Amino acid sequence: AGKTRLLSELLKDDIPPALFPVSSIERQTKLQLEITYGETAELSLIEREEDYDEAIELQKLTVFPSRDELSDNFLPETHRLRLSIPEQRLILPNGDGWGDEKIPMRLFLIDTPGWNSGEDDIAEREASQVMTGYHNLGLVYVSDANRLDGNVNQQHLKDFLEVLQSADFLQQAHLLFVVTHYPSKDQ
Repeated sequence: AGKTRLLSELLKDDIPPALFPVSSIERQTKLQLEITYGETAELSLIEREEDYDEAIELQKLTVFPSRDELSDNFLPETHRLRLSIPEQRLILPNGDGWGDEKIPMRLFLIDTPGWNSGEDDIAEREASQVMTGYHNLGLVYVSDANRLDGNVNQQHLKDFLEVLQSADFLQQAHLLFVVTHYPSKDQ
């Protein structure tokens, strides 16, 4: 809980209100959301089998879609939303460090559906399938502390930390853990 909100708070000055991917009323992330650099702010529905495949733009969107608008026609395994914004920090001026070429490259921040987020198969997959990105530079793990007390969530976290050890990172894995809400003292 809180991944989309964290990204939006960090980038809100660059995201037009109609494209803002946050709702306090419903779980918002049905499809993975790629946030990357673009000359102007644009939101698109894209299709891509693997992270390193070329994305096929299916549709430009003028507003961030509700979960109902992202019906069963768009599969979380192959479809994503892409939000391009004019944020210079999303350009890596000397490349990502994976290759020898020192050419500018776009950084992709990928917001994934959270565990226990409803009917979405992608959110309930095994941790090894959730690791997103062909070349990861880092992961931000966002959690509500109240969500970690159940056996299911504890097992998800344990599996995630085990997979993190062998994920595809440039050097050693970089993990930032953000807790969005703390339980009361007696919990």
